Amino acid sequence: MKRMKVIGLFLAVLVLFGHPLLAPSAEPIKMVSLDVISGTMKNVGDAYQYGLKFAVEEVNAAGGLLGRPVKVFYDDHQLKPDVGTRKAMKYILEEKVEFLLSGTATNVGQALSELAEKEKIPMLNYGLAGDDMTGKLFNRHHFRVSLSVSQHATALAAYLATTPLKNCYILCQDYSAPRQGAAAFKKAMDRQAMLDTVLLGYGIIGDDNPVPPTSPYAWRSEVPGRDLEGAKKLLADAGYSSSKPLKVDFYTSEYIPGATALGQLFKEQMAEAGIEVNLIIGPASEHWDNVWLKFPFVGSGWNMRHPGEGLAIAYRSNAAYPETHWYRPEYDKLLDQANTEPDPVKRADLYKAAEKMLTEEGGALIPLFQKIVAAMSSKCDGYTPFIQLYRMDLRNVTCTK
Repeated sequence: MKRMKVIGLFLAVLVLFGHPLLAPSAEPIKMVSLDVISGTMKNVGDAYQYGLKFAVEEVNAAGGLLGRPVKVFYDDHQLKPDVGTRKAMKYILEEKVEFLLSGTATNVGQALSELAEKEKIPMLNYGLAGDDMTGKLFNRHHFRVSLSVSQHATALAAYLATTPLKNCYILCQDYSAPRQGAAAFKKAMDRQAMLDTVLLGYGIIGDDNPVPPTSPYAWRSEVPGRDLEGAKKLLADAGYSSSKPLKVDFYTSEYIPGATALGQLFKEQMAEAGIEVNLIIGPASEHWDNVWLKFPFVGSGWNMRHPGEGLAIAYRSNAAYPETHWYRPEYDKLLDQANTEPDPVKRADLYKAAEKMLTEEGGALIPLFQKIVAAMSSKCDGYTPFIQLYRMDLRNVTCTK
């Protein structure tokens, strides 16, 4: 039976670790399955844990493992690494479990894997797909019995090659595995070259969030430089290669001066990382009404705003202009706390935490902030440039002939 094979893999784990549980005893072999059994992904965790329960019943009915019954505790990690590790430690200390099991949410699974290494107990991964878990973040206490992201992608690509389909779209959850592709774009951009070429130096390098690094509200003042090899590594980990490159359509226009030049340079830079960008340039008059917010990957631009507004207008879960469809309740909570925090230092720290989350996990690429250039005739007086160019105030301007 397939279900018995899964449990049977624990025997291999026991042998590999020379585990004391191999000694004959009537004491049960204790394990804990931490999965998501609440919220929108409850059905996924339920399916895994139901399968475990059936397998445990079959194994115990057949005499258990080495004459010992298997006892599995089942609990909910709520898709939160801190909740998962806290509950795992509770079972380790109070119930004396000696195996950790999990199958949903790579971020939680990685935290559990690190805990397993620290506590020197085996962890069985029966569904966590992130490549890094058995790649650069692997440890000897982690055992994967499921397919990784790359294996899924390779198998799917091989199947699709046998079909008459020409265009396919993949929808996936917002978790660590699919984020690798987005992170590759960020690493592959040469922001300094964009600044020097497109804006002729009249700007500031951006950090993929709407607060410039020069602001006192910025979460960091230095933006890492281009990491082309890091981008290629992320793409390779996500299953892309020179023979199977990542391909995207990017819609832009001269909706602001320099936007098309930025798009062309972006395409060239991505090509160096192995990403094929199909640059689609349309009329500027159509961009905001018929392209922006209508296609998955488009050019955009915003005037400067206070962090309380800038971090919310396009990025809150209920944003009026959801450019990247970013939906993170914990991000919303940071903004809510910041906007009601009377202490300016604490408020700034909350804004910085939100910015950091956008930079590291968000889908927006914000390579540049354009400086405003204003000029006035020597015969005129009374004009003061405003940080938002469109708010030009000419009420106090006077000129002489």
